[in-house]
Amino acid sequence: MNQRVDFVHLHLHSEYSLLDGAIRFDRLASYLKENGMGAVAVTDHGSLFGAVQFFEKMEENGIRPILGMEAYIAFPSMSERTSSGSRYHLTLLAMNETGYRNLSRLSSAGYIDGFYYKPRIDREILARYSEGLMIGSACLQGEVAQHLLSGRKRKAVEAVRFYQDLVGRDNFFIELMDHGLNDERTLLPRLAELAAETGAPVAATNDAHYLLREDHEAHEALLCLQTGRTLDDPGRMRFETPEFYVKTPLEMERLFSWIPEAITNTVRLAEKCEFELTQGSFLLPEFPLPEGEGDMQRYLTKLTREGLKRRLGREPDASESARIDHELRIIDDMGFPGYFLIVSEIMRWARSRNIPVGPGRGSAAGSLVSYAVDITDINPLQYDLSFERFLNPARKEMPDIDLDVCCERRGEIIEHIIEMYGRENVCQLITFSRIKNRSVVRDVARVMGLSVAEGDELARLVASAPDPDAPLPEVVRSVPELSRRVREEESIARLFDYGYTLENLARHSGVHAAGVIIAPGNLRDYVPLYSSREGITTQYEKKSAEKIGLLKLDLLGLRNVTIIHRAQELARRKYPDLEVTKLPFDDRETLELVGRGETAGVFQLESSGMRDALRKIDVSSFDDIIAAVAIFRPGSMDMIDLYAQNKQGVMSGDPDFRISYIHPDLEEVLSPTYGVIIYQEQVMRIANLLAGMSMAEADTLRRAMSRKNPETMAQMRDKFISGAVDRGVDRRTAAGVFDLIEKFAGYGFNKSHAVCYAALAYWTAWLKVHYPAEFLAACLTSEIGRIDRITRVIDECNRIGVTVNRPSVNRSGVSFEVDDDGSIVYALSAIKNVGEGPSVSIVEERLGKGEYANMFDFCTRLESGAVNRKTLESLIGAGAMDCFGVNRSSLLASIDQAMSYGTAARRHLEAGQMSLFGAGGVEDEGSLETEPDVDDLEEMPMAERCALEKSLLGFYMTGHPLELYADEMESFSTDPVETAHLSAKTVVTTAGMVMEKKVVPTRRGNIAFVTVEGRTGNGEVVVFNDALEKYGDLLEPGKLVLMDGEVSRRKGDSRFSARRVYPLEDIRSRLQAGITIRIDGGRPDMGSLQKAVEFMRESAGSGEVCVDIRHRSGWRVRGLSRSLKVNPDRTLLEKLRKLLGRDSVVLSRGRGPRL
Repeated sequence: MNQRVDFVHLHLHSEYSLLDGAIRFDRLASYLKENGMGAVAVTDHGSLFGAVQFFEKMEENGIRPILGMEAYIAFPSMSERTSSGSRYHLTLLAMNETGYRNLSRLSSAGYIDGFYYKPRIDREILARYSEGLMIGSACLQGEVAQHLLSGRKRKAVEAVRFYQDLVGRDNFFIELMDHGLNDERTLLPRLAELAAETGAPVAATNDAHYLLREDHEAHEALLCLQTGRTLDDPGRMRFETPEFYVKTPLEMERLFSWIPEAITNTVRLAEKCEFELTQGSFLLPEFPLPEGEGDMQRYLTKLTREGLKRRLGREPDASESARIDHELRIIDDMGFPGYFLIVSEIMRWARSRNIPVGPGRGSAAGSLVSYAVDITDINPLQYDLSFERFLNPARKEMPDIDLDVCCERRGEIIEHIIEMYGRENVCQLITFSRIKNRSVVRDVARVMGLSVAEGDELARLVASAPDPDAPLPEVVRSVPELSRRVREEESIARLFDYGYTLENLARHSGVHAAGVIIAPGNLRDYVPLYSSREGITTQYEKKSAEKIGLLKLDLLGLRNVTIIHRAQELARRKYPDLEVTKLPFDDRETLELVGRGETAGVFQLESSGMRDALRKIDVSSFDDIIAAVAIFRPGSMDMIDLYAQNKQGVMSGDPDFRISYIHPDLEEVLSPTYGVIIYQEQVMRIANLLAGMSMAEADTLRRAMSRKNPETMAQMRDKFISGAVDRGVDRRTAAGVFDLIEKFAGYGFNKSHAVCYAALAYWTAWLKVHYPAEFLAACLTSEIGRIDRITRVIDECNRIGVTVNRPSVNRSGVSFEVDDDGSIVYALSAIKNVGEGPSVSIVEERLGKGEYANMFDFCTRLESGAVNRKTLESLIGAGAMDCFGVNRSSLLASIDQAMSYGTAARRHLEAGQMSLFGAGGVEDEGSLETEPDVDDLEEMPMAERCALEKSLLGFYMTGHPLELYADEMESFSTDPVETAHLSAKTVVTTAGMVMEKKVVPTRRGNIAFVTVEGRTGNGEVVVFNDALEKYGDLLEPGKLVLMDGEVSRRKGDSRFSARRVYPLEDIRSRLQAGITIRIDGGRPDMGSLQKAVEFMRESAGSGEVCVDIRHRSGWRVRGLSRSLKVNPDRTLLEKLRKLLGRDSVVLSRGRGPRL
């Protein structure tokens, strides 16, 4: 029979001691419960990052949580940032609410005021905020321990007395730790002696950094991740023993059997810590009411009624007034008038400054009050949106209003909020990146000393799993090759063992993309704060901040809001009154474009899967777009086919087609979506209609269904069925309806959110239809800095016939512009190595003083600080100086000369010895040499020019590398690469440039899926293991290749797989290519033919010459020359074509190996 020992861990580091602790709260709670421990403290390094999750997980499992922190105490002061000072560890525990507030203030101060490698505090600030705290002496790095180890007992006693005076004799305890370290063995009797001398209680603690003893090696790997070392590095940071785990009470009792009170004292000390982190009242800032307005609810009511009348352009009708009254009553009862006023003011301010904002996001669009006070632009009554889905009086939660704003001007809105409510009261939210499965595999491979290639290979195997984001154990089970290697290779098994422990731990902190907190006073009084190079944030993540009652705004910088605004501004140059967001959602051309799935660049609708869905649905109305946004998600994909089939049946007018409903009342709710439950609001309406539930109760049912809480579900089922029966519904039918909505509620989508995003989708589609150049120019500008994405938009420009002109220092703007002829002018800032700063200087100078005459004029007028050598090289390479009429080779060779001239010219100007004319001349030619001539060189080869453009622009502007091999592709290919898989031939030869290679491991070896770009389109080529091993080097991005292979057809699908791959650059010699001369048999030009023979003799080689004589009557003679053998290089082909005509000379396959 196991002996029960009462013991509480008072020193423990969770995963929020970033890259140092490896304890997860869920696993910790289960472990404590299994081992009979009823309480536990968490003491992360300097922070309270995980406090809210810690309380949640412990309380869910019946464990009493104690919040603490292992602080860093700086000597002599936290304000000193030098290496000469000392830094000790100190354990702080919150005993009550005051203690929690003070712990929070101390942690904030450590990051904001005292950070120097670590978040430090000092004795002075600790004394100021010590009330409600319990203090422990900490580990070997503690002040008391360090004094004793160094023989400074008097200082150790002084330290104990100081902390006892701060918090009370019984609230400072001396920690006894035994991890098997020599220093600890030396220290333990001295600590016990000191405790007896000072009257301080002793407490046995274990410096727990991982949960189980067997996690020790994985934790060592984690330390290597933190420090950038490998496990075999003798000088790396390490924990010397495997004892830093969460020991059982019995293990701790055995360790400290020599001083049993150290065990029992942990329980006594823990009992003093009574603080509970519970959600109190909502912490709303005070909204500054205008003069003469004394009540927030009355002011909100006034704004709402005035705003709704303005929005509608008339007096509200009875139903609209009733809805407003209903919403305002709930808002008032729940205490949120101030919240609505705060958000309304922010959105109105943004609009007044012409800052683009979205129509709304999330469930807030279900509020008519939000619409009336300009928080959203969606009238919920037009789309049957539910207010209770947004604000349910049965849920005591803060409203969640998410705001989409211009991604470029989001900072202005945040600055306005700071001005309104005070810099001390506003900050952004923290977020934590986690070590995901592929990352943990790569990282652990590195710390184990495996090569980058080995780590990448294992990560690719993980990515090949049916669910690549699944936990590692599940991934290993689902990938046979991975399972085999883990089973057979010891090092790989060890790597994944470590990975299982470390996967999904918090890794780094960052700033949340959208979250902004506004507190009613100084933030330090409400939440612990964190400081980094990105600014000050909360220490609590989004959900944790909400749970303690803070007002959180999601202020998301949305790229598409900016795109719509920029496209509209460009279009207004021709049509000044254009207002896209005021358009009705019924434009035929827009709906047809969406229905065809031509939605590249259209918000939410541009993925290939979504485009297929749009075609299936055959979008013909705005309601179809709303449905598509809602239904195109994992879990509901099969509903797309049902929606499409039912719609087709209804629209066909077939009198025999009817959608069947379990109960006739369902038709009212489901007929708009052709009998399919798509929206959460439909679930609520069915509960309201059939079971008589209020909309608030219906929302509670909806939440219970989505969270699949069995106990709540059973209660709601009974309530639903009994309510339906009371309204005359058969019990079996009522149960059937409940089962139906339960099935669909799991993936039902928030219709309010779908309507908002469908509006953005429609507006972007409308712009693409009616202002394609302006829209695509705006899309391109939004992608500046992401060359790969710019390339995709350029492809769409080419597809729909919008011309994109090369950049020009005399025509381009900082952003992408639209010319008078409807073509797009490439942005200077989008050129690699140029960027916004130099672009602004170039454009401002040109607008102020006219176009640049030449490169010397350019360098004279622009300071070298604005445009340096790298910038000039990039401008020339991208073609932005082609406007000077000089080839790029000559311009590149003249850069030094031009920069030197420009510097000298500016010096003369500054000295008052010269003045520059608009064309770049000098008034006093004696004071400065005249402009030198540009070096006259031959233009660089097309391949080099193309390569430069590709690297600087992301695509080929003036040509394509494949153009150099047009003859090879035409003569040796049987099919273009984009249609190779559709070829009627069994054996196919095709050519192109490799764009991307994705290798997927299988049981039979690796398979590569290679994207190849041809001259007229892209295609996918499959390469199986044997060919991949032989030709893998030729299948890297940028390679120009000729491939032969076969077309396989299966289940209506076809694919082209390559068997052999050859480099295009030497395919002529490999195939011993020759020339075919086509001669008109009716009118041969003997003089030209004789000259052609001379050309061919001058270019002798091994290629055969074929003569193909054709007569108009139809007869044809082909023959090979016995005396002529040629080297069919480009020079010869060009000379012959110039002489005989382009179509009369063809490259032909020779006697080389057959492909």
